[in-house]
Amino acid sequence: MFLFLTNKSDLVNYNLKYKKLSAMDDSGLSKQKSLINIYFFSMAGLTVLLTVFFALIWIQKEVALFNDEVDMVASSYIKSQKDKIKYEVEQALEYLEYKKSTAEQRLKDEIKGRVDQVFSTITYLYEQNKNNKSQAELQEIIRQTLHPASWDDGSGYYFSFDTNAIETVNRNNAHLVGKSMWDVRDRKGKYVVRDMLSLVAKNNEGYIEYYWDKPSAPGKEIKKISYVKLFEPLGWVIGTGKYLDDEEQALKKESLSRLEKISLEGGRYYFAGTFDGLSLVGPATGKNMIDIEDSNGVKIVQELIRVAQANGGFVEYVMPALNGQKPLPKLSYAVAVPEWNWYIGSG
Repeated sequence: MFLFLTNKSDLVNYNLKYKKLSAMDDSGLSKQKSLINIYFFSMAGLTVLLTVFFALIWIQKEVALFNDEVDMVASSYIKSQKDKIKYEVEQALEYLEYKKSTAEQRLKDEIKGRVDQVFSTITYLYEQNKNNKSQAELQEIIRQTLHPASWDDGSGYYFSFDTNAIETVNRNNAHLVGKSMWDVRDRKGKYVVRDMLSLVAKNNEGYIEYYWDKPSAPGKEIKKISYVKLFEPLGWVIGTGKYLDDEEQALKKESLSRLEKISLEGGRYYFAGTFDGLSLVGPATGKNMIDIEDSNGVKIVQELIRVAQANGGFVEYVMPALNGQKPLPKLSYAVAVPEWNWYIGSG
């Protein structure tokens, strides 16, 4: 397009108008650029904010999943440890139950063996002397053999009486020798010697249970099992016996020694104690721990006894500093041995 300017005035006006239009165009472009920049940076900022927002949500979700996994692993580990120590304690309890079940049979085997042993001796002595000794002399030889004979660190001894119930040998109750035992009864009314005579009359030998005075507990009759056998050449009933509680004490000692020697995985150990708080096996052996507390005020032994008497259970506590034990959180399982008034456990 061509413009024709007729005069100088028109040219000036045109220039002014052009400059004005140009200025207006430049201002519009600047504004447009500013709007574009604002939009761009706004969108960029929004994108960043959204990215950070969604990243935070993702991180939070991942952390939650991680924590859930950690909790699951921890729960699984604690459960496996609980199962392990419970199994260990139940195995120990089975061992103790087995030992308890063998008490009477062990006692019977022992006393029968003692009688059979002494019978071999007196039978030999009798056979060696029967042709050149009188009956009274033979009786004295047998009496002198039986009287000092002992076993079980001296607590085991032999007794004998004739078929008329006259006591002939009794080291622990020498005042009974020469006296009739026919009417002697235990605290439950059992005619002890009469029953022994009746037993050997039928079977020549056998076991008998009764309650008898115990030298270490004067005035208190305790269950005793004896094995008696008829020595026919003299017409004497010879026997020996043992108190059942003595056999149980021996079994307890053996059981504690066994528990004490067992080393569990990770340097762990068995512990045991009585219902009145005396520690039998563990860091505080020989001490009464009934009132011991951990740093949180948990009465540890009392809680162990409580759960043990309630068919077994777990106790969480902080281990006291006993014999170098570190004061760390501990989980233990305990069960009861009611007949012995014990609790045993592992942690």
